[in-house]
Amino acid sequence: MTLTNPETKKPRIEFVILSGLVIVTRAADLFSTYLLTPDLDYESNPFVKVFGARWLGFIAIQVIFLLLVMGANYYSLFRAKMVYPPKGGLSFIEFQRFYMFGDGNIKERVSARLLWILRIHVGFVGYLLPRILIIYSTAIVIIHAMMYNGKPVPQNYIFIFYGALLLGVLVLNKLFHFAHYRVYKRITG
Repeated sequence: MTLTNPETKKPRIEFVILSGLVIVTRAADLFSTYLLTPDLDYESNPFVKVFGARWLGFIAIQVIFLLLVMGANYYSLFRAKMVYPPKGGLSFIEFQRFYMFGDGNIKERVSARLLWILRIHVGFVGYLLPRILIIYSTAIVIIHAMMYNGKPVPQNYIFIFYGALLLGVLVLNKLFHFAHYRVYKRITG
């Protein structure tokens, strides 16, 4: 059985709010980066470090990335079709395995299996990316504010920072699947 995304009852409002927060937090990140390193000499972004991008290129890369993130989010909210197991009674772990990888039927055509996985994962990434980007950008702005105000940034902040991002991904992963599991339980009785 196929349903549209159950994450929200008002996907249009969610899309506008997420888009606005992503744009605001990314703009704040760019602004705080400009305050700290107007010539981008101390910027750690790989496009700046490896490819030598300057401000115009750096902003263009950010805009392209934002469009990809919001496109994936749009797909997740409005276009992704959620396919649930046909039988009821699966545990959360069994449901999650089915949801991400299908029923495991080896006789399926490889192209059908790849299409299933791609469609499901694009929807999942579209859910995850804007939320993680908001957390990431906010954390960067806080670190930049500490640096700008002369506050010492803890030596192990990089571990804390990436640990918090990983924890955010794991929590959002569970929230995403629990929302779909609740719908699955409701429709299968």
